[in-house]
Amino acid sequence: GIAGAQVMMAVGTIGVLIGIFEMTGLGLRFASEVSTLTTTGLFVPLVLAGCACLVLGMGMPSLPAYLIIVLVLGASIQKLGVPILAVHLFVFYFGILSAITPPVAIAGVAAAPIAGADPIGTSVVALRLSFTAFIIPFFFVYEPSILLVVEPFQPLVFLWAMLRLIAAIWLINAALGGYPGGRLALAERAAFLAGSIALLIHITQVQIGGAALIAVLAAWTWRKQSNIEKGGTCDVTQ
Repeated sequence: GIAGAQVMMAVGTIGVLIGIFEMTGLGLRFASEVSTLTTTGLFVPLVLAGCACLVLGMGMPSLPAYLIIVLVLGASIQKLGVPILAVHLFVFYFGILSAITPPVAIAGVAAAPIAGADPIGTSVVALRLSFTAFIIPFFFVYEPSILLVVEPFQPLVFLWAMLRLIAAIWLINAALGGYPGGRLALAERAAFLAGSIALLIHITQVQIGGAALIAVLAAWTWRKQSNIEKGGTCDVTQ
């Protein structure tokens, strides 16, 4: 009963924000403005479309938010050469992620009283732990081969894209968590983050450089962990 009352208080506060979104039409109006920026390239409209999905998803269930944003932005994004399936999955993915995105983060707010935790802190931790999920929708657009059903399907392109995505997820989680088998220093975290960004950039030469960097980081992490298990230290100068 106490936990339920705490959830109802939080949801009631969120209802004020939802009412503002619905009365002002903020989400739909923002999406309409984004559709005018498709001439500037692909990345900026995608980022703004993702923000529009998050705003709409905070104020309504995932399905209505998905339908509205697809109707407003879907055709404009598709004109840039994005496969229609990638457009739909991009929009729907961000609509679902709105449940863990502050300031609303309804999933974190609902879970916090059950765990006896602070709602805002829970939402922030949820966002940090799931940060890599915000990258996957962009991969749907830039690497549609990972969807398997987009023509023409190229096995080597699919394999390279999947390896990069898996490696980037590991690097980002290691950088944010600071503990891929051993505690990372600030400089090591920055190197992990730089490697993940290099793998995600849609330039082959940069991707190869990122792959080389991840090989060095993996070897360094393995050596560092081995020394820790042996009770020694890792000499940076060697």
